[in-house]
Amino acid sequence: GYVYGDSTCGQAACYRLGLPGLPILNVNNNCATGSAALDTGRRFVQAGAGCVLVCGFEKMSGGLASNFEDREHPAQRHFDTMQALGLPKEQMLKGVLTEMTEKV
Repeated sequence: GYVYGDSTCGQAACYRLGLPGLPILNVNNNCATGSAALDTGRRFVQAGAGCVLVCGFEKMSGGLASNFEDREHPAQRHFDTMQALGLPKEQMLKGVLTEMTEKV
């Protein structure tokens, strides 16, 4: 997966490697593209696929910075609430990370 890539990045990469015709699923989930791709591969194996290959990388510009000036940042309400509560930015993902590690 590649957040700024074309919708057929996977197909183009495999074609250049001389592997046309493979079933390919392109994943785009912003900061979670890599983990979403791994999870999708895991689900294919659980469903009976004999083998999967998951490839990709994350290349985000500016982390949580907004790339669009014509709309509110998707997490702006969350940022505002945290600021009103006096919470530091470092705590923003703490709850999510704690929940994820407890499930493992």
